[in-house]
Amino acid sequence: MVRVLEVRRDTPSVSTLVLDKKVRPEYGQFFMLWIAGAGEKPYVCSRSGGNMEVTVKRTGPFSEQLAAIKKGDIVGIRGPYGNGHFQVTGRKPCFVAGGLGIVPLLPVIEGMRDAAKGAYVILGAKTAKELIHLERVKKTGAEIHVATDDGSAGDQGFPPELFLKTLAGKNFDQVLCCGPEVMMYQILSIVLEKKIPAQFSLERYMKCGIGICGSCALDPTGLLVCRDGPVFRAEQLRGTEFGKHRRDAAGSKTKI
Repeated sequence: MVRVLEVRRDTPSVSTLVLDKKVRPEYGQFFMLWIAGAGEKPYVCSRSGGNMEVTVKRTGPFSEQLAAIKKGDIVGIRGPYGNGHFQVTGRKPCFVAGGLGIVPLLPVIEGMRDAAKGAYVILGAKTAKELIHLERVKKTGAEIHVATDDGSAGDQGFPPELFLKTLAGKNFDQVLCCGPEVMMYQILSIVLEKKIPAQFSLERYMKCGIGICGSCALDPTGLLVCRDGPVFRAEQLRGTEFGKHRRDAAGSKTKI
């Protein structure tokens, strides 16, 4: 059980909680956060080292309660979990983030230090107001290109479109990606076709977080997002249900 030290409003729908717990997980590992009476959900740290920071978007009952927490309140945490994590190789990585997908990628970019100046970041959001942690990305010195659905910032369109356009003039050592699964599936198709090494951070419904319940399975491989991920190489996702199906709270398959 840890106390909330600070609550920051990042966008109209996103807040970051600073917790009284120093952590240094591997890039992309997650924690299970617990609220009394509401249960628990998996979250990735939005900062590596120092006090734990968790960025929350209000999308449902649990996240609404988590975002409503105030300074001085108490939350429960367990973790870190996950055996798959981001690893940067080469000098010219491309980071592709959609919406809250920048959260697990940002500590990786910041961890590159001076080498981040060779990184290329594609950041997508619905509108300019929903761009998350943009100022932190700018401070790394990475080259940034923005895509918004409505064209209120950067290019009008979606990250996969901007990624394809970028590939016409640049070569990347690897791609690191996180965001809505539909978006990531499009990026996956591109990198597999062009044979670019890539890693993806997945988000699936989880009950246990330690490989017991099976709710985060990737059929037909049997890979579990909580145990084998949450970060996977592109080759591991080839031929799985990634981008097509996932499971709901009852364990039933639903189309993405």
